[in-house]
Amino acid sequence: MFDTSIEVVLGDGAETYFWTDRWLNGTSIKLLAPALVQAVSGRTQRSHTVQQALANKQWIRDITGPLAVTVIYQYIQVWILLRQINISPGVGDPINWRWMTSKQYSAKSAYNMFFCGSTKMPGAKLLWKSWEPPKVKLFLFLAINKRTWTAERRKRHGL
Repeated sequence: MFDTSIEVVLGDGAETYFWTDRWLNGTSIKLLAPALVQAVSGRTQRSHTVQQALANKQWIRDITGPLAVTVIYQYIQVWILLRQINISPGVGDPINWRWMTSKQYSAKSAYNMFFCGSTKMPGAKLLWKSWEPPKVKLFLFLAINKRTWTAERRKRHGL
C-alpha cells in the first residue's frame, strides 16, 4: 500500500532507486518493464540510484542474462522515456503523498486510505458501544453477518 501511495519528484536522483522507486512519470521501471527488470540482478535493483544509473548510461550495463524479444521491446520503451529526463544537481528528491492535497504524509491519512472503499456494517457502532457482555456482542455481530458458529465451535471457544 505504501509504495502505491508515494511518488518521488526527481531532483538530483541521489536518493531514488532507479529500478524500483516511482520516479518516472509517477510509476517505476519495475512496473513499466517487468521483463526488463527481471534481467537485472536483485542486488542491483535495490542499490543503484537514478543518479548512478544515468551516469554514463550505467543502467544499460545493469541488464544481464538472456534478452528475449519482450526484454528488448521494454528496453526501447524505457530508453525513449529516459531521453526526456533531466536531473537537477544539488536538488533533493522529495516524496509526495498521493492522498493529501498538501502532498504531505500523515498517519491519519494513511489509516483513512487503508479503509477507503470498505463498507461499514449497519449498526456496528451501536452494537460495540452497547453494555452487553462480549460474548453477546460477538454472537450478534456474527448473526448480522450471517456467520453464526455451530455448537461445537462455540464450545471450543468457551462461549
